This record gives sequence, C-alpha cells and structure tokens, in this order.
Amino acid sequence: MLIRIHHTTTFRLAVLASLAFVLVGGAVLGFLYWRMLFVIDGQIDGALAREYADMTAAYTKGPWSIAHPPITIVCASICS
Repeated sequence: MLIRIHHTTTFRLAVLASLAFVLVGGAVLGFLYWRMLFVIDGQIDGALAREYADMTAAYTKGPWSIAHPPITIVCASICS
C-alpha cells in the first residue's frame, strides 16, 4: 500500500507552517529594511546639514577665525 504523502494531514500542516514562517520572516525583514532606510537617510541628511553649516560658517568668518582658538589653546598648554 503506497501512501501519497501530499494527501496526508501531517504534510499539509508542515507545508502550511513553512509558508507561515517564510511569510512572517519576510514581513519582519521587509519592515526592518524599510525602517533602516529612514534612519540611515536621516543620519546622512543630518551629517550633510552639519557639514554645510560648518563650511558656511568657515566661509563667512574666514579660515583663521575657526582654526585660531584651538591653536591658541594647544599652544598655551604646550608652552606652559
């Protein structure tokens, strides 16, 4: 007597559980990917905005006004 495996309840439940696992796993990974896109995008936008603000400040004040205070602090700590 041959048992047709695809007609058994055990096989059907195993296939159903496998499909549910794959679908839930895909949904979780898809959600994580979607959220990471927004987080990484926000970090890049923030870094570019800070860089733009620093460059604009350096351009409007001149290069020595930004570099001068750290140089005097370093020189004062070394020379003392």
